[in-house]
Amino acid sequence: MNTKAEYLQFRTSLFEELDAARACFDLYLHLTKQLDESTDIYLEALPFFQLTLHSLSRTAMAILTNVFEMRLEENFDISKYSDNLKRVPKKSKAKTIHKFLSGLDSNHKIIFKKDEPKPNYECIKRLVKDHQKLIEEHSNTIQTLMHRRDKYFAHLDSKYFNSPSLLDETAPIFSSQFLDLIEVGYQILNESPGGPLTMYAPVKKGYKEALDRLFFKVKEYNEKLASTIPMEKITTTKYEWDFDLLNNIKAKQDEEINKKKPL
Repeated sequence: MNTKAEYLQFRTSLFEELDAARACFDLYLHLTKQLDESTDIYLEALPFFQLTLHSLSRTAMAILTNVFEMRLEENFDISKYSDNLKRVPKKSKAKTIHKFLSGLDSNHKIIFKKDEPKPNYECIKRLVKDHQKLIEEHSNTIQTLMHRRDKYFAHLDSKYFNSPSLLDETAPIFSSQFLDLIEVGYQILNESPGGPLTMYAPVKKGYKEALDRLFFKVKEYNEKLASTIPMEKITTTKYEWDFDLLNNIKAKQDEEINKKKPL
């Protein structure tokens, strides 16, 4: 990242990746809700919807993990979440948000050498440090995402091969954590030199409405025809997010926190 053009392209590409992760995850949640409320449509296209849910959830997980991927200098024990370990970005050729910040920190004088007036270089360095600290505050979420990806999505670990739901017990990721991490990425990229990145916002606002229109049309069509498929209550497979299980885990965590609070 030695030119301003390279810097701006890096920044835009990361923003696009975050946008894609957000779109996939939002649509996954929205489609799950629609299918839970529309058992008839789910039954009529069961293989398609199962594969779609599967693809959306895994794609969202893979994209966000790749953007924030970082490694530890020591082996990370997912069950302990020790804050004493020093976390460092993964050293590789992978394009991550860590590499973006590192490049901005090291090469900002080269990147903006032709700018007039000259930017405040000290301000840029402080901003990079603030952003790195912001990522550090979410490092447990990042490590959990990596654990889930490495143990089940990238490789089939024997512990989770026959029981993938164990991931939600040993390394739970709540939807709020997932979305918070995306917002952290948005904040970092938008606050970095180059102006706000909002050109993809209109795309993000259209897919839910498109899905709603599709479901409305199918329901309208079904009302005109006698259903040939027996109706029964089906629980939609949640794949990577078992929401009932996660809600129970979150409730237990909150209960433990409240017990430790002073009266």
